[in-house]
Amino acid sequence: MKKGLVVCLIFILIIAIGLFYLYYLGNNKLSGNELTTIENELNAELNANTKEVIYEKLNTEESINEIDINDTSDFVIANLEIGSTREMAKKIYGEPEYIEKNTNWDDDYKWFYEGLELNYYKDYLDEIVVKSDKYPTTRGIKVGDLRSEVLEKYKSARLIQEHVHYFKEIEGAVDHEGPRAVEFRLIFECRPDENGNYVVKEITSMTESF
Repeated sequence: MKKGLVVCLIFILIIAIGLFYLYYLGNNKLSGNELTTIENELNAELNANTKEVIYEKLNTEESINEIDINDTSDFVIANLEIGSTREMAKKIYGEPEYIEKNTNWDDDYKWFYEGLELNYYKDYLDEIVVKSDKYPTTRGIKVGDLRSEVLEKYKSARLIQEHVHYFKEIEGAVDHEGPRAVEFRLIFECRPDENGNYVVKEITSMTESF
């Protein structure tokens, strides 16, 4: 009787050990599947992030390539740019209303049109001064606009006292004296109106050579 009981207990123990082993293997297999799934998800995410970084890098490089560091179109105003000849102004606006001599130099003159002053040295335009809303900049800013609008359109501009200064330095720019370093400047002279808001009263496009 006792012998039979011992045999039964051994048999039950063997079955229990077998079931435990099967359970253990099943859990290990499940864990392996879970690990494989996690690994696949991580790899997919890594690949997606890598593609995104590469895409952003390409976009950045394309944006850089699209920017022309020698582009001076921001400084064109009244359809004229620094370095234009007197004949170009005549073709657009005709003869000036009157002319003033700026200095004792023979070739230094200022031409006056309605709301527009053009400073010439020799035959070349070296400063444009706008005092009328008839002549907006290439970004749409004109006399009478709020200073805050200027700062919004020209984000890299500097506020110096109450005026807004927009600069761009170009190495090797070519003017009537040949290639050299030139700083293009767009200056918005701002004054408070009757409500205390600073508005553009005058716009000057000019250069400084180095």
